Parts: sequence; structure tokens; C-alpha cells
Amino acid sequence: MENSFEVKGLIKEYRNFRLGPMELELKRGSVMGFVGNNGAGKTTTIMMLCGLLRQEAGEIKILGENVNLKKGSWKNNIGYVGDACGFYESWNVMANLSFTSQFYHNWSNDYMKEIISRLELPTNKRIKELSAGNRMKLRIVSALSYKPQLLLLDEPSSGLDPVMRNEFTDILFEYMENENNSIFYSTHVISEISRLADELTFITNGKLVLKSSKEDLLENWKAILIKSKVDSKNIPNVEEIESDSTLTKIISSDINSTTEYLKQTNFEIFDVSNLSLEDISLQILKRKMKCSDY
Repeated sequence: MENSFEVKGLIKEYRNFRLGPMELELKRGSVMGFVGNNGAGKTTTIMMLCGLLRQEAGEIKILGENVNLKKGSWKNNIGYVGDACGFYESWNVMANLSFTSQFYHNWSNDYMKEIISRLELPTNKRIKELSAGNRMKLRIVSALSYKPQLLLLDEPSSGLDPVMRNEFTDILFEYMENENNSIFYSTHVISEISRLADELTFITNGKLVLKSSKEDLLENWKAILIKSKVDSKNIPNVEEIESDSTLTKIISSDINSTTEYLKQTNFEIFDVSNLSLEDISLQILKRKMKCSDY
């Protein structure tokens, strides 16, 4: 089965920022969380995938088709949610959706109405009267109503309250019941994507620093307590270490190699505990000064 998208040698340059070179692919039927701090390059990446920005170098292939900014056929199966979505401010919600529907032959009015109801989007208000949360709901409805095979989501829960965030996540789970569908979900808040993601890709300062399955991260990253102080220089895969008068806490990115070393050097392991995906992500994003392609 082909990938939903493939990126090779992608570079985008600004005066004070450079993204890439980037190598990345998203498998059909999977969800990738694209995680990074604000300003890391997440939005720039998604806008190039959508054809809203032109790269300086590199190739992008969407659903098996090379991206050509002079043609629009490759966009027919992409749903994009982000700040670049444009609507007519003086029109109401339903007028904007009706206008947008003309451009997509797969548009489903029934599905549109279902998502509107579930997200509690007011349809009679003009766009300029909408709150930030309702504007985001409109973008979500617009992107989903033609049932695209690839969703490119750039901080899509921004402005949504906790109840609507949960409903939106449920909608995405239902969307992924179709094995041909895929989601590329950009966020700096890992809790938004932790339930949904199959893989996580981390970006800092325009560079990809790690790509891993969620299961591997949770299995390999652990917190270890030992009953003595220890020099971390020789311990493999230590990400962070803290000591007090009696115990030392070690954050390891490879629990097997770290514990094996500790046992071989006769350190007594007092406890090994799991880390949350949020804690793991924070450790990975701290690697700003060590950015390199994975």
C-alpha cells in the first residue's frame, strides 16, 4: 500500500529560519503526531504539504502523486485544518459551506450536518461574528465533509473547550475506521494526540530529531531509582539524572541498556517506573542543542 505522503530533501528558508532538509513519510491507515515547540517548523511543513508554500528544494508526493503547484488535482483528497483556511467574513456559516461544497465531488451534506450537530456549530452566524472556537469548528466541518483520505491538522483543537476536544477526537477515531485514511496532526500539546497517534515525529528548530512509534517510546523510556549517587557519564542512554541524599533518579531512553549497565556495575535498582507520553516528549524536545536528522 502506498504512503499517504512522502517528503524527500525538503527545504524552506526564511531570513532567520531554515527548515530541513527533511525526509518524512506517512503510511496509509496511520496517524502521526507532529510534535514541536512553537516556531519549530510545524506550520511551515504542513503549508508546504498543502501547496500553500513553495519549498526551496526537495520533493513532495501526496497519495502517490507528485505535488505540482500549477495543478490542483492532487488536493482533492486532502483535508486541511489550520489558520490559513479562508472564508467570506460577511457570509454566514452555511453559505460558506455551501460555496465550498461546489469544489468537491465527494461532499456529503448529510455528513456535514452530522459534524455540525456534534460540534455544536451555529450555522446562522456570519463568520466575523464567530468566536475563535467556532471558527475552528467551521474549519473542521469544511475539511471533513468531503471525506478526504488524508487529513493535515495544524493545532486543530485550538479554541475548543474540553468537551468539544473530546468529541473531535471521537470523530477522528471514526474517520480512521477507513483503513485508507491517514492523519498528520501537528501540535505542541502532546495530550491532544496521545490517544490517537500510532507514531510521533519530533521537530525542533526546523530539524527532525526523532521518529518513533508510540508503543516503542512508552516501552523504552523509563524512570529508574537507585540507592546511591552515580556518575552519569558512563551510563548509556541517560537523558536526565537527579540525586538527593539517598536516591538517584535516572531518566533512560533505553531501559534495557541502562539497567544492564547498572546491574553489571553493581548498582542496586530500587524501582523502575513508567513515564507518561507527555514527560517523554518533554525530554525529547529538550534536545534543541543536539538537533540532527533521525
